[in-house]
Amino acid sequence: MHIKMNGSSVMPFLFGTLLLFVGCDTTMQFYEGPKQPLENVAHIKAHFGMFDQIRILEIDGKALGRTDTSAWILPGAHTVTVLIENIGYLGSLGPQNIDRKALSFQALAGHTYVVNSTMKHYEDTYAWIMDKTTKEVVAGERP
Repeated sequence: MHIKMNGSSVMPFLFGTLLLFVGCDTTMQFYEGPKQPLENVAHIKAHFGMFDQIRILEIDGKALGRTDTSAWILPGAHTVTVLIENIGYLGSLGPQNIDRKALSFQALAGHTYVVNSTMKHYEDTYAWIMDKTTKEVVAGERP
């Protein structure tokens, strides 16, 4: 079977194929009750770097879904448990360092928080939460 595509259908096909390989960023509502306006909740998400991959496992002891990469949370105190995989700078086939860390912070309404990680000297793993709104580190240690 041969499929012929004209110029206008090639781009949507390529874009759809790319989404299959890249995956979708999913955000879940991580509080009970009706959906709140964005100015009343905080957003937390994991940063994906070239050599560092971080995944939010739990917020306040409750697990996120495997495909969820971020969450809407209510303002207040939260503890985020993250899984960090560092492939290092040698380009190995698998993670060189895997670590799990718990980071506690005070979420503010209307703010966005990004969980970051890095590895230093090929062994020391660091994780921190950056308030994207104020550009301040609110939890963990940034080297």
